Amino acid sequence: SGALAILAPAFPRIVATRARHKGRDPADIAALAAAANPRAEVAIAPDTAAARAAALARAEAGAIYVAG
Repeated sequence: SGALAILAPAFPRIVATRARHKGRDPADIAALAAAANPRAEVAIAPDTAAARAAALARAEAGAIYVAG
């Protein structure tokens, strides 16, 4: 995805998940993120609540960026 290719290199940790509506498979998103930023720690969460929890657990200085 164009947006992911642009955003992923800026982040050391990325959590991929599926939105509540129909969306791309989180494993596909994670693979795209890893390709765009091979240095990033990429995780997959089963839903948005789990993604939020994972992001908060790994956040530095409380900053979390969400894109979708």
